[in-house]
Amino acid sequence: HRWAVAGATRPLPPPDAKVVDYTYIDFMGVPVRITVGYNQYPKQGYIVTVDAGYGLKVVRDNMCQLFTIAE
Repeated sequence: HRWAVAGATRPLPPPDAKVVDYTYIDFMGVPVRITVGYNQYPKQGYIVTVDAGYGLKVVRDNMCQLFTIAE
């Protein structure tokens, strides 16, 4: 049932602008943060990070069935 599970998204906080360049994009309603920084250790090169903040919660147990798989 569509009222059984709630989802929430939130933009992640901006990183230190002195260290990395960053931008936010909207991917189908989910705010995504992209950062680009330079790393000198262990190998010199650019590091691109893509991350998003979201959460899911079962709101009404009686309206859904939960399935889990053992790993």
